This record gives sequence, C-alpha cells and structure tokens, in this order.
Amino acid sequence: MEFWGIHRVLFFIGALFWANFVQSAPRTKSHHHECPKGDWKNSLVVHHIAVGQGDATFLRTPSGTTVLIDAGLPGRGKADVVPTLKTCYQLESLDYVVLTHFDQDHHGGLAQVLKHFKVGRALYDPGDKMYTGATGPKTMFSRFKKAADATGKRKVPAVGRTAIPDKSVDFTIVSVNGKIFNHASFPVLNDKGKPKDDNAISISLLVRYGTFDYFIGGDLTGGGNRTPDLESAVARTVGDVDVLHANHHGSETSSNDTFLKTLEPEHVVISVGNGGLNKGRYHHPETSVLERLDSYSFVRNVFQTAKGESLAPPAVKQKVTNMNGDVILIAEKHDFLVQGFGEFRTDGD
Repeated sequence: MEFWGIHRVLFFIGALFWANFVQSAPRTKSHHHECPKGDWKNSLVVHHIAVGQGDATFLRTPSGTTVLIDAGLPGRGKADVVPTLKTCYQLESLDYVVLTHFDQDHHGGLAQVLKHFKVGRALYDPGDKMYTGATGPKTMFSRFKKAADATGKRKVPAVGRTAIPDKSVDFTIVSVNGKIFNHASFPVLNDKGKPKDDNAISISLLVRYGTFDYFIGGDLTGGGNRTPDLESAVARTVGDVDVLHANHHGSETSSNDTFLKTLEPEHVVISVGNGGLNKGRYHHPETSVLERLDSYSFVRNVFQTAKGESLAPPAVKQKVTNMNGDVILIAEKHDFLVQGFGEFRTDGD
C-alpha cells in the first residue's frame, strides 16, 4: 500500500508540473512565415515579416545587399526575424540595419537580432538624443543601445542617396529627424532639442529598381490626431510609387489625403497584429484610413500581415487581403510578384 501511495503522490505532482508547463508554453502564432519561392536571387526581394503589432521588413537586392528595417516587439527578434533570415536567406551578417524610430514595436526585437548577425556596413537610427523614454539598464532601449554600440557601425544617416549604395537598386533616405531630402527641414524638436512627437522623427526610405518603386516610413506622421504633418512634405520628394508600406500600421496619425494622392500607390502593405493593445486600444488599421484607400481608384490591393482589429465595416474592406503571415514581394525592373497572390506590372512612373 505504501508503494502505491508514494507512486500516486509522484504521479499527482508530475501531472501538476505538466499542466503548469502546458499553460506557460508559448501559444501557436496565428500567422505563418514563408520564404521567397522560385528563382529570386537575381530579383529585389521585399519581405514583410509578420511580427504581430509591429514592423520588421527585410530587403535583398539582386547584387546581394541586405537591409533589415526594424524588428518588432521584444521577443519577436528571436521568434520571428532571426529564424526567417537564417532559414530563408542563410545569413550570418547584415549589410545594413535601419531602426526607423524608438518605439518598442520597432526596436524591441533588434537587440536579439544583433546577437545573431554581424553588421557589415552601417546601423542607422535617429540617435540617442532623439530617445524620450526610460533609460534604465533593463529597458529594451538600453539593451538595443548596448548591442548597437557594440557593432561599431552605428550612426545617424544623412538624407539622400549615399547611405545605402547598391549596384542595381537606388535607396534614398527621404527623412530623418525632420530633415527631408530636397526639402526644408521640418520643425519636429522642442526648445530642449527633443522630439515633439516620437513618430515624427521616423527614418523613411524610397526604394527604386528599374520602374518598381517602394516606400517605407516607420510611423511617419501626417497630421492626424494633432501630429506634425511630415507626410505631405515627404510626398513631394517621393512622388508616384507602385507599393506603399503604410505608415504607423494604418493609424489615424498617418496616410493623409495629400500623401496618398501624391504617391498614388497601386498596392499597400499594412503590418498589423491581432489582439492585445491593438484590440483594446488602437484598432489598426484605422477606419478612416481604410475608407480613403477604398475610395481611391488607383489603389488596387491592400495586403495585411494579419486580420488586425479595425472597426471598419466590411464595405470598406473590399480591397483588403489578409495574408495571415508574411507579405513577400519579388520585383523585377518592370513587374513584381506578391507571393501567394499574383503578378503585376509596374505603372512605369
């Protein structure tokens, strides 16, 4: 009896341990990660990595230059970005890393990424003086700063076409810290030299390969919700594009009329997440943004990395396709593929 009694106790303890393990184990993500398919090594690949409510975008040019822009929330670097870059592209290093600004859903995963990949040429971000949050040793910013400084490649980029040179693809830094290429600087700093709005300092890039044009701008603001309107000034430099990575996950702060009508994107990508703060507070993409995209005849498709938590009615989501995971573009000089959806010609502008 004592033998069976002891074993019943051990079995009960083991069952409790297993139940606790199952409850605390990571849940399966609702999105999935893919690699580019087919013969893509002589093409421009723009890989929007699904990182939930955040941003992480990887670009590889036909000549092999690699650029990572942002890395999602804390934990997403290790869970999503690192496996994607290693599995799909067999990388051990990155030529360029760009942190658009210091929100955690953009910089939170970068410290983990920098532990796995060397930075070959440059790590660009807005600079320490532009950070307005907590600076304690355990903050994600401090972890990013330590990892970034250790690369010896960290700097603030200058606007223009010299920051990311490539043989076949033209990268233009359009904005950083309120400075706009071919335009007067925008007053985004207060009298203490700190940003009036953390999103307004976002680094934005225009990427051109032949007649294929792509724009990405972090959380760049456009005047909504009383934010500084950098989008309208940036739009004059950017001009027409084929694909727009929507600023700020489709937030009401961004994607204003002037910006969209000037860029006239045929296709829009929105990096967005399900649940969490997006469900409880943000509701990205914002109804007003989807209404504008739906009303413009030049917009053909809106691709989202997840369903998101928009409160917009189905009638204004007619152009939206939930890719439920990564959105991968494979571009040639005059056409491009949205993997898993279809092929498109560029508009030639």
